[in-house]
Amino acid sequence: VETTTTKDNCSLEKLEQIQDMCKDIGVETEPKCVHGVWIVPLLSWYDLSLTLDPSSAGETTLSPELELEPEGEYNHPGNLTYWPWTDFLRCKWPCELEMSYPTRSGKFPVLVADLMLERNTHTVQKVAHEVLNGNGHAVVSVSHFLPRREVLPDWIEPKNRRFNPLWVGKPWEKSAYRFSKVAGSDGIDKQIRALSEAIRTNDDIRHIHVFGHSHRPKDLVVDGIRYVHHPLAKPIERERGMVPMSPVPKELWRIDSETRSGTHHVPAERDIVRYWEENFANMEIFPEFDRRF
Repeated sequence: VETTTTKDNCSLEKLEQIQDMCKDIGVETEPKCVHGVWIVPLLSWYDLSLTLDPSSAGETTLSPELELEPEGEYNHPGNLTYWPWTDFLRCKWPCELEMSYPTRSGKFPVLVADLMLERNTHTVQKVAHEVLNGNGHAVVSVSHFLPRREVLPDWIEPKNRRFNPLWVGKPWEKSAYRFSKVAGSDGIDKQIRALSEAIRTNDDIRHIHVFGHSHRPKDLVVDGIRYVHHPLAKPIERERGMVPMSPVPKELWRIDSETRSGTHHVPAERDIVRYWEENFANMEIFPEFDRRF
């Protein structure tokens, strides 16, 4: 989105410009109850809280020093210094929200996520209060970034709270550790759970959280909330079977077509945990594929 140039090109000012533009053209950015279902957009960013540890589960601890052989620095699992993550160069944050960190910019915006969560506080409290008082029977919340580690692309067992490094190992997964550092924030999950605390059960889905960012399809239930990522992704990702070749909209909630008064959750046909392995387990990986991911 093109925005007006601001002093120091601050990303927070750009966000405010985008929000103003949404108001001008009629794009809803505030929570709204539609036929008893609360639609709740949430601001978000990443803060290292979803970081995967390659040394867990008894694995040998990896040296933080860069390897010196050709391309060794890129292949080192946790290193962000040479990783082409453009946020570190194109996003501009107030210095008090950043800390020194080995990235392309030499900084990491570790407190931006907290600021976004703080801005969500009023929304979360308002909707939770309405739901508690009987106004609404379901919640569909939305964030760009991931809300918990169990929905990371390489988390194979959602019911297992402990990461297993053996889950990471295919050629296209070398960026798993790096991506986890910029995937999202567990603070998002705390907020979405507060939204539906009064109505959530493990037997009947009353809350769906839709997220994006990872370009890896997910559809699973964790502790009473259904988490869905249904990405369009990049053309190269569709060609390689990372997502469906021809994605179609996914129906999550249905409004009675005749009375438009009753609504109900539309269950997933099946859980989606690792789409590309579940559908293309024997696919051939081209040599250039790893370089592009």
